[in-house]
Amino acid sequence: MQDGVARGRENKALDVFKFLACVLVVGSHMPQLFVWGTLDLYYRQWLFRFCVPFFFLSSGYFFQKTEKKEKILRRIALLFAAGYVLYLPYILKTNPDSGLLSRLAWNAVFGYEHLWYISATLEGMLVWYIAERLPLVSTLFRKLGLPAAVLLLFIGALTDEYYPLLDIGPVTALSKFLLNFGGPRNVVFFGFPMLMIGGALARQEDKLSRIPTWALTAGLLICWGVSFVECSVLLAKLGTEITNDITLFNFWPAIFLFLLSFRINVNISEAFAKTLRKMAEHVYILHWLAADMIGRYLYLMGIPRWILTMLLCSAVSLLLIWLRKSKHKA
Repeated sequence: MQDGVARGRENKALDVFKFLACVLVVGSHMPQLFVWGTLDLYYRQWLFRFCVPFFFLSSGYFFQKTEKKEKILRRIALLFAAGYVLYLPYILKTNPDSGLLSRLAWNAVFGYEHLWYISATLEGMLVWYIAERLPLVSTLFRKLGLPAAVLLLFIGALTDEYYPLLDIGPVTALSKFLLNFGGPRNVVFFGFPMLMIGGALARQEDKLSRIPTWALTAGLLICWGVSFVECSVLLAKLGTEITNDITLFNFWPAIFLFLLSFRINVNISEAFAKTLRKMAEHVYILHWLAADMIGRYLYLMGIPRWILTMLLCSAVSLLLIWLRKSKHKA
């Protein structure tokens, strides 16, 4: 979730939104949160679905604005490497019938469980970085990057949930092919397109920041309503086993929430905003491991497990931030 080194202007609301989105993601990875199963279902399949698109938008936005892209790439690579090593015991136990080298390679490319987001960010930014530095490609990339991103996102939505409803041969065949690689929730059909949209928002920031707050708020509420209807229709048609990772409308609330961050003034210090930004990174990587340990040894479930996971990961994050500051002072 690292957003860059050079921030065009401070956006404390964005840091707050990111941390809150991270909290929702942590909750989505818990066992059943609510006693009422329908509420739990809609939380997982609808409410939190804006969070990861929001992270991609944020990363794409700052990757567009900064001139120190190499530093960002190194940082994300180190974050992913740290997460990979941290979850290596889980990787070694997953799919034991497959070869060890294939498991190691698979998770290095696609990321173990929630780490797919970090690997997709890194790979998408690498494509972006290389394309900008190839003379023949860079012009096409600037002109066609956003249209291509929209097309890829559309294909991802069709091949994730919509293909059974459409019953179109090539779409169904592509969907089944993508299942061999974990489905369309990857850098090609999700990560790269959302990064490109974030970059496009950065290029139009001056114009977008003049949109009235009431209009953006109305847009956010409307998009959440539309995505709720979409989720309800998909659940009714396809059942509760849908993933709902990529649909036609579930990423739109992320765009309007992101634009709202341009308009909202959060009265906190820059140091605190920066701490929230770093904590979101750490909590995102650590929470899967922490939740597993809490479930195994403390036998907590649902909301108590969610709360304790957040507290534990936040405490570890603050310790890491303090240690890093101490090291720099020394």
